[in-house]
Amino acid sequence: MRVMRHLPDTRLLASRHRLIESVPVLLKRLAPGKTPFVVCDEHTWDAAGSRLQEILAAAGAPRPAQPLKLTSPEDDYKFAEKVAVSISAAGTNPEDVIPLAVGSGTITDVVRLGSFLAGIRFISIPTAPSMDGYASAGSPVMKDGFKKTIQCRGPLAVLTDLDIAAGAPRHLAAAGTGDLLGKITAGADWLTAHRLGLEPVDRGVFTFVQKPVRGLIKYLLR
Repeated sequence: MRVMRHLPDTRLLASRHRLIESVPVLLKRLAPGKTPFVVCDEHTWDAAGSRLQEILAAAGAPRPAQPLKLTSPEDDYKFAEKVAVSISAAGTNPEDVIPLAVGSGTITDVVRLGSFLAGIRFISIPTAPSMDGYASAGSPVMKDGFKKTIQCRGPLAVLTDLDIAAGAPRHLAAAGTGDLLGKITAGADWLTAHRLGLEPVDRGVFTFVQKPVRGLIKYLLR
């Protein structure tokens, strides 16, 4: 897939039904020998985290670390620091741990930053279709009362179980409408930058995003 050229940190984008059952096999390929470390919140624990922890434990070695369940944060950066500390506690060496971010926006951003602070990679396990930054390298987080985007690294992989994503509460799915509509203006910005000689358009990536967006918007407006 041509779009993967623009995701130098990410080795795999996978989405299919019942994918959660294949996570242990995928981990052997993506992070062999590393201790899985599930990070979630109380909602995503119920949606997928608990089931994933059971699957990982049943798969045997390496046994998963104790999961970390975060509460709603007031300061995302402090939670990212907590993730980084918990990574060290999950294994004898942080490099022997692979965090699994089970959630959508906030959880993914916090685990991305926490993993970056610990100097290791992470894998994204999305639980809702409403967020467009699962493969991003930047983490927009609250720090000292201000929202700040901190450049980190993208996930090693994004593993989307379609059954889990489709089961997200309707208000979470609806929350993605803004991100979806933003693709139109983002595309227009890119075309403008191209014509001004500032940033050449990659037609493969442009089509990869813009083609499904129009169909999805038509579906929403029915």
